[in-house]
This record gives sequence, C-alpha cells and structure tokens, in this order.
Amino acid sequence: MFLNVIKDFFIKKSFRIKSVKKNIKTDEILILINIDSVSNLNALKNVLITEVFIGKKISFLNFKETIENKEPINLELASKESFNWKAKIIEDWIHKIVEKPYNICLSFSNENKYINSLVNSINAQYKFEISDTRNDIFDVSLISSMSESSNYIEELKNYLKLFNLIN
Repeated sequence: MFLNVIKDFFIKKSFRIKSVKKNIKTDEILILINIDSVSNLNALKNVLITEVFIGKKISFLNFKETIENKEPINLELASKESFNWKAKIIEDWIHKIVEKPYNICLSFSNENKYINSLVNSINAQYKFEISDTRNDIFDVSLISSMSESSNYIEELKNYLKLFNLIN
C-alpha cells in the first residue's frame, strides 16, 4: 500500500515537464490505447490502419489499469504493474517500444497517469491525444468522448493533414 503511494507520486512527477523532442527522421507511428477507455478495440485499430495511416508502419501498445488473473496473458498489454515503485518501466518489451524514435505518437485514453508517463518517455516528433481532458505533454489534444469514434477519427485526419503527416 505504502509503495503504491510512492509509485503514484513518482508517476505524477515524471510527466510534469514535457520531454524535449529531437529531430526525427522516421515514418514509424506508435499508437497507445487504453483499452479501459475504448469500447471496440479491434474496430478502432482497423480504422486507423485502413483509413488514417494507410501504408504506414504502425506499432500498437495497449494499456489496461489492472490485469485480472483470469484474463489471458497478452504480451502487448501493459498495466500499472509494468512500473516499479519509482515509476520506472520494468518490462523489457515496453523499453524496446519506448526507446525507438517515432514520427507520431497517438494516445487514445482518458486521463491516466501511467499512459502519460509512457508518452512523456517516448521520443516522437509529434504527440497527439484523443481524450476527455487536455494534457500539456501532447502537442495536439482532441477533446472527445471515447465512444464517438466517427467524430474524432475525422478530426484526427484533418489535423494530421494540417501537419502534412498524411495525404
């Protein structure tokens, strides 16, 4: 219990300052999805691959606050157990994803300190979020209900075109 309080403190402290972006020369895209916030995960992934980022190299990182013992183990599923008490990532497979440079990091999540910590540690040229609240660590925040995917997908496409990130 006490370590969880310390862990929460370090998580909040780790993303108070926006990470500095480097000039990145890659077309790779990282999409973080909080599966607790999204109603239809497979439909969202399909729309992103077939309608938004057509022909782009996309990596997905799924997050769930807590993983139940009865749930099947998914190697692409991060949780709050993926962080130690000092708010450092302890899973090697997450380190490999986070350390790569990306052109775009896109987050689909309602306010979540663990996802914000992940996003802040990612080296991406542009960071976009679709959330119910605004967060300063992102370059662009689209405030929308996570259940209205048709609305925010069209807005996301418009912003990506404005930044010349998609055709």
